Amino acid sequence: MALTIPLQLTLLCLTLSLNTLSGVSTEYGWRVSQWNPALFLTITELLKWIISAIFHIRERRAAKQPTIFSMISLELLWDTRNYGIPSALYFVNNNLNMWIFLYLPSHIVVMTYNLKIVALMIIATYFLKQTFSLLQWLAGITVLAGVCVIQYSPGSDNSESAGASIVLITLAYGCVNAVLSGSAGTYCEYLYKFIEKEKGTPEWQQSIHVQNMKLYSYGILLGLVGFFASGQTLNKNDGAYEFHWIHVVILACGTLNGLVIGAIMKYLDNVVRSIMGALSLITAAAASSMILGNELTFHYMVGSVIVIVGAQAYVWGRRTEVTTSNGDDNDRMQKMDVEMATPSPADTS
Repeated sequence: MALTIPLQLTLLCLTLSLNTLSGVSTEYGWRVSQWNPALFLTITELLKWIISAIFHIRERRAAKQPTIFSMISLELLWDTRNYGIPSALYFVNNNLNMWIFLYLPSHIVVMTYNLKIVALMIIATYFLKQTFSLLQWLAGITVLAGVCVIQYSPGSDNSESAGASIVLITLAYGCVNAVLSGSAGTYCEYLYKFIEKEKGTPEWQQSIHVQNMKLYSYGILLGLVGFFASGQTLNKNDGAYEFHWIHVVILACGTLNGLVIGAIMKYLDNVVRSIMGALSLITAAAASSMILGNELTFHYMVGSVIVIVGAQAYVWGRRTEVTTSNGDDNDRMQKMDVEMATPSPADTS
């Protein structure tokens, strides 16, 4: 079902607002309070698990078939063990994506997300034997060039880092984030396309909703372990946690992001998604400067244009002949493009 132009514009505005609000609210959250990212990510994973479960139940009821909850067994739980690997990678990376706003301004963080395009291409080439067009490889080099230009003079901010330390932290964060995100995404693709099929998993259990529940389940467990390992409690007298209204905004952004990406995949075409990606980087920079008072330097402006051109060239250069007969697999390939074009403080799966 195609959306009318007013509804498409509404979805576009919602996405831009959500992407911008995610970065700004996370940075602001560190300025006004102390909080535990592991706990927040656990709650986010739980909310996404509930949403996926609802969609799964509706899907199975429509087919008049039992849900996976009626078939829970130790054997079934053991079969989900492969999902623990990407979940662990996402857990570490998502925590990093939260903590980094304590040290870097949001507009620098959002721009650095685009380095994962290069990491994904390299990892997918060597491990999944996936091929990319010449335009996509040139796009990856362009993104690297743009990030390097930004690092020459990233500007000052109100975080705990300044001067040369911003450059070092940004480069270190960009490399680690790109490798973790790229590895998790590539392993998920390998898991969905090959491991599940080799194990002979029933077709209905290969539904994206069922697989998301498996992934989120491990995310919840890891989040709880991370929270208790931090030694922080919800009692202000025993730890540094301080509740602030911005925490509700951060949770809402983390939860809604996955739903919005799904709507974008379903209702907006590639051209609109590409334009939206560029606009997201621009709105994030504008909000970072006007709301949080971060400095936007000339080198940042030039580097941003280069990164935007590279990021959109990657999407436009995607090989149109690379398609699959499995609808879920095709949705995941589209989702990878959407996530590249719509930066967010936490990866979604």
